[in-house]
Amino acid sequence: MNVKIKQFDRMDSNYQRKVNDLVSREVLLNISFLMQTLHSNEDICLGDYEDELLNIRGSYDCYEPIADEINNSDNDTFKDYLDWINDESITTKQGLIDHLTNLGHGEAFCDYANIEPDYNETLEYWVVSDWFGGQLSKQGENVLDILNMRVWGRTCSGQSISIDGVVCDIYENLNS
Repeated sequence: MNVKIKQFDRMDSNYQRKVNDLVSREVLLNISFLMQTLHSNEDICLGDYEDELLNIRGSYDCYEPIADEINNSDNDTFKDYLDWINDESITTKQGLIDHLTNLGHGEAFCDYANIEPDYNETLEYWVVSDWFGGQLSKQGENVLDILNMRVWGRTCSGQSISIDGVVCDIYENLNS
């Protein structure tokens, strides 16, 4: 059985139009000013939402620093890392990287190996549809449910959302 993988040309005008249509349907409202006001005004009582609002301001990403550390480690250090994880099914560097980052062990490993994770600061806040928020979460994006809204903490700014790599990935996954 031959499986044909659909190729996408992100520079194609028809592709860009379709991604723009997706964004028009699923990205509802820019609330960056509101969120910045909530973060900067100490007189506003945030109650139950205070911790959540702090978390959406940014997030730590361990994948790249872990991948760099493991890929550049010598054999003895790599064996130490394998001993630390204590899982005999893992035998390769990529297997260790995947295990640490996909199963949520990244932070603990960063602490163990004294690795500084990357900090991704939220630059824009957008209300998105529930479906799109779920898709963004699956892609590792920072999404918060607050006051019956799905808020995406976008970590890039200055370009159209429709050419954002994560949005194009969602479109391509939906249409493959």
